[in-house]
Amino acid sequence: MQDIDIERLNDSKYDLIILDYSSDGSETGEYSNADVTYMKSSGDKEKLLIAYISIGEAENYRFYWNNSWDANRDGIPDADAPKWLDIENPEWKGNYKVHYWDSGWQAIIYEYLDRIIDAGFDGIYMDIIYAHEYYEGVIPNSD
Repeated sequence: MQDIDIERLNDSKYDLIILDYSSDGSETGEYSNADVTYMKSSGDKEKLLIAYISIGEAENYRFYWNNSWDANRDGIPDADAPKWLDIENPEWKGNYKVHYWDSGWQAIIYEYLDRIIDAGFDGIYMDIIYAHEYYEGVIPNSD
């Protein structure tokens, strides 16, 4: 087991819990299938565990992030950043707007979902589903 939160969640009286798929947001902190199974079980009551996923912003502490995308951390993607990466959200340090319609970003989301499924979560809570509001008036390309 990875950390104290596993015990706390196992002992929770709630039957629906939304949490990150990772104890610290990183790849090394990812909950295993055994961790998720343990957190879901508590006495005679099974819980539903829902994993958080941001589909409208990239987060610089996730498994997919490459520090060279914004090496100087000025919030503006560097020249070698993927074309789907946009500026940092000024209200959430380390979160970058994304061109959610881009197939490169979508591939990352699919990989992220595979990790959540493999860990045994019961579903997902999608955040930043309103990302289109940031890009209103922009016509997405089809790549």
